Amino acid sequence: LKKHVSEQAKRSASMLEVRPDSPEELCSRIYFDPCAYQCLENCGAVTLTVVRRGGDISHTVAVDYKTEDGSANAGADYEFSEGTLVFKAGETQRDITVGIIDDDIFEEDEHFFVRLGKVRVTRLEDTLEPNTAPAYPKAFIVSPLVATVTILDDDHAGIFTFETDVLRVSESVGMMEVKVLRTSGARGTVIVPFRTIEGTAKGGGEDFEDTYGELEFKNDETLKRAQIKIIDDEEYGKNKNFFIELMEPRMENHKR
Repeated sequence: LKKHVSEQAKRSASMLEVRPDSPEELCSRIYFDPCAYQCLENCGAVTLTVVRRGGDISHTVAVDYKTEDGSANAGADYEFSEGTLVFKAGETQRDITVGIIDDDIFEEDEHFFVRLGKVRVTRLEDTLEPNTAPAYPKAFIVSPLVATVTILDDDHAGIFTFETDVLRVSESVGMMEVKVLRTSGARGTVIVPFRTIEGTAKGGGEDFEDTYGELEFKNDETLKRAQIKIIDDEEYGKNKNFFIELMEPRMENHKR
C-alpha cells in the first residue's frame, strides 16, 4: 500500500497542466474521464475513455498514449500497449483498450497506469503537424493525463469488509443501507451472514429493528448492500450507536 501511495504521489506531482500561448477558448483540452478504473482479472480487456473538451473541434487531433507498470507488470498481468488516438473532426471521445492477462494464481489486487503523451493538430485535409504550429487552434493535455487501472484478483473467493467503519444516519432516514465490499478475489458464489448488535441504540423496534440477514455474492460480484430499518420516535434525543457484524462467509456450491 505504501508503494502504491508513493507511486501515486510521484505521478500526481508529474500531472502538470501545460497551457499554450493561444487563448483558452480556441484550445481543446484532452484528458481521461474518468481517470480510475477497476476490472476483474478474467475480464479480458479494460476500456479507458479520453475526451476532448472546448476549442475548435472541426480539427483533427492526435494524442499518443502508453501503459506503465505499477504493482502490475506488463506481460504478466496486462498487455503492454502504446499507440495514437485520433479525434476526427467533430469527435469528442475516444477509447483505449488494454488486454488483461488471467491466470490461476492467487494475487493481491494490482494496478498499472496509462499516460497520455504528445498532441498533434491538423486542419481539414492538411497533414498532422506538431502542436506548435501557430496557424492552427491548438489542443493540449490537462490533468488527469494519467489513468489508474486496478486489476481485482478473481482466483480466490474474496475478503469481505464494510466500505466504511463508521456510518452516520439521520433518525428519519427510514431504511439505511450499508455497503459490503468483496476484494482480493471474486470466484464462486459466497453467502455472507450479518446481524445487528445493540450499543447505546436499542433494537426491538425502539431505535432500530433487530436484523439478521444474508448477502449472496454471485460469481464475480463485488458489492452488496445490507438494509437496516431505523425507527424515528420524533423526540429529541442524544446521538446513539449500534453495530453491524459480518459473520463467517460460506461457499454456495449448489444452484439456488
